[in-house]
Amino acid sequence: MVARAQFLGIAVRRVGDREMRRLAPSASKAQILALEGPAPATSLSAAMQQPGVVWLLVGCAYPSNAGVVIRSAEVSGASAVVIASNFNRSERRDCMRYAMRVDRFFPVHFEDAEHTFSLAREAGRTIIAVEDTGKHAPWQVDLRGPLMIVIGGEEDGIPAALLAQVNQVVRVPMHGFLPSYNLQSAMAVVMGERLRQQAQAEFKV
Repeated sequence: MVARAQFLGIAVRRVGDREMRRLAPSASKAQILALEGPAPATSLSAAMQQPGVVWLLVGCAYPSNAGVVIRSAEVSGASAVVIASNFNRSERRDCMRYAMRVDRFFPVHFEDAEHTFSLAREAGRTIIAVEDTGKHAPWQVDLRGPLMIVIGGEEDGIPAALLAQVNQVVRVPMHGFLPSYNLQSAMAVVMGERLRQQAQAEFKV
């Protein structure tokens, strides 16, 4: 099977037992796995043409936070994740380390936010921002279909110039004295709601 795959031009990776157990469904003892999904080398413009969501993280200050966002985007079935932050080469490596190197299976781009917005509009994607200025909760907005969802950094959130370009702003409800979620928590709420809406639509069909 490996020889046949290589003959057909399919990338083959040999991994140890530990990684095989992580990738395989529970209780599976398969020796070979076929991974289907967006190729890691997919360009950002090509990823924008895929049906899944594209996540854009703007102004993140900490590689650890960016890494969690990258990993969460991949496990939720996104088409790609874009990090628009001033990380140097070492910090980008740290992002991938915190993301458990999901960039081996999934497109991760470090790109300018304005350029990413332009590509999303060209692809006909609805752009949704997650900010505390939003008027609607995630479950009050249609999160299905080809979207780009924008999350702001820890300190300043999404810049006003970008916020003015989005189609919809959603707000995760908050009732405590410190009106701010960690950016991974806000992402998880929106991500879970998108998956819920998609599953509900499939069940109705």
